[in-house]
Amino acid sequence: AEAYAEKNRGKVVGGLPDVVTIMEKKTLSLTCTVCGDPKPQVSWLKNGAEVEPDDQYVVSIDQGKFASLTIKGVSMENSGRYTMIVQNKYGGESVDIVVSVYRHGEKIPEAKPALTPKTIIPPKLPIEIPQPKTQPAPSGSSPAPSASSPAAPKAAPGRGIKSPTPSRRK
Repeated sequence: AEAYAEKNRGKVVGGLPDVVTIMEKKTLSLTCTVCGDPKPQVSWLKNGAEVEPDDQYVVSIDQGKFASLTIKGVSMENSGRYTMIVQNKYGGESVDIVVSVYRHGEKIPEAKPALTPKTIIPPKLPIEIPQPKTQPAPSGSSPAPSASSPAAPKAAPGRGIKSPTPSRRK
């Protein structure tokens, strides 16, 4: 089950810098690609508190895989440690990005690229693995019937095998 969760958990596939230095009043956009099955939820924290989307902060996720946080007109108050959390029911990852804002005309602060390894978020236990329909699902594990679980599409029997009327093409 752990291996299954590892394969399908939310992951950050890259695209995020560890450290960002940006001049005041510019627009900062942090974008990266995420993956996971089911599609992971993405949340952003600033210094440990969840970022509330508003006029300045725009949080978006495009096609379920391109996640971005855009901060319009950054100011010194926007400096800090941002954390992006990507997770689904099989677990996920969180990545820290240090943002430092400097004023126009100031010397650019030296960004010390602190190594911020991804933090792996363990899956929520118990790990549910979609069961083949032949086995009865353990009762009380989840309210969703197993029939609705998104299984890989299998060719329906009888279709496309041999049609009963042979098509005569010359």
